[in-house]
Amino acid sequence: MYAKLDSKRVDYLFITNSLSGGGAERAINIAVTEIAKKNVSVGLLVINDGPQDLYAPKVPTFEVKRSWQGGPISLLSAYLKSYYMVIRAHPKVLVLNCDLPEFIGAFLVGPWKIVAVEHVPKPWADRLTLGRIIRKILRFRKTSWVVVSDHLLPWQSIDLKKTHIPNAIFENEDEISEPINSGNKLKRLVFIGRLTKNQKQPQWLLDISEITNLPVVFYGDGLLKNELIDDSKVRNLDVSFNGFVSNPWSEISSGDLLIIPSAWEGDGLVVVEALSKGVPLLLNLVKDLTRFGLPEKHYCDSPEDFGLRISEYKNNLTGLVADSEIASQIISGRNPKVVADKWIDFLTKTAG
Repeated sequence: MYAKLDSKRVDYLFITNSLSGGGAERAINIAVTEIAKKNVSVGLLVINDGPQDLYAPKVPTFEVKRSWQGGPISLLSAYLKSYYMVIRAHPKVLVLNCDLPEFIGAFLVGPWKIVAVEHVPKPWADRLTLGRIIRKILRFRKTSWVVVSDHLLPWQSIDLKKTHIPNAIFENEDEISEPINSGNKLKRLVFIGRLTKNQKQPQWLLDISEITNLPVVFYGDGLLKNELIDDSKVRNLDVSFNGFVSNPWSEISSGDLLIIPSAWEGDGLVVVEALSKGVPLLLNLVKDLTRFGLPEKHYCDSPEDFGLRISEYKNNLTGLVADSEIASQIISGRNPKVVADKWIDFLTKTAG
């Protein structure tokens, strides 16, 4: 349901990058919809233009429709449009979800309280100087912080109080939640996520493919895509790029192995969703992923190590499906209704 500019005000307005694109966007779509089901006045302001997500938010939604990667003029226009929409909505609390909403929200001056959501341990990784300036402004404006994982600390504000509210995931929703039959024989490697070099490290998949002689399929988009395409052609690898797919789990089939080579993660929603679907997976041996506490067999520390583990389990893929009891423990607390209750309690206290 999309709001017209003359629609009634909302008490709590979440500002997000886009309607789709990643775990942070989907988690907010789920949260605001569940919050609204409890008769709480909540809305969504979306900055970038883009396709609808598999989980469409069912709340009043204001779309700025900025072109992704637009220049300074596009950014200024997005700020002015956002300000106009916020004034019309006149919320008690603004919730800023990720870097771009922080940038714009830092300058949306008004009677509303400000909340920022920390999704990763290294926000503003590509624009550190700008990030420090924005975080100083947010600190000056007495911003409250929500972290989506209890291992996170608000960057540049680690001494401030934080509230942990986990990201919600789909639960018992028809085909979205049906388990996947992993099969026993490994057929291809799968990557799901943004194609960014420093954090997600999708380039590792090409190295692993070269070592194992297995095909790779990428679900996701990003600045590294063209470089990955060129590199895969030079190496003569069997690689396919499917871009953004609203429900990549519907594309996963018997014989697929999910590879998560991230150098760091925030909540690690792809891991959580994979566990909920029973997808076999291997993860990079880094602190942000070992915190899930999976058995040692699920972790590798280099493309070569991934290659060795894959060779070990290539005819026993079910051996890389996480134990259901471990998966249940990790997934617990992410029920959308539970997450919505936590948000409502937090927002009510923040609004005063």
